[in-house]
Amino acid sequence: MKEIIIVISRPNGLDLLWQQGNESKTEPFTFEELVDMKINAGDLLENPKDYALDVNNHRIVTKKLSFLKK
Repeated sequence: MKEIIIVISRPNGLDLLWQQGNESKTEPFTFEELVDMKINAGDLLENPKDYALDVNNHRIVTKKLSFLKK
């Protein structure tokens, strides 16, 4: 799992930036992909540290405990 550094909004989705060594990498996700993963785009934009990126499987996972979700 990679720590998400920043999330950038784009017209059809979000770009997640993460660090690999000295290099920043970008992983794009469409809004449809976020909905399929049950990821709230607004929450991800506001709280990127609450999520982690599984680059190998092109997935976003939440770090929050399920009973703490709103």
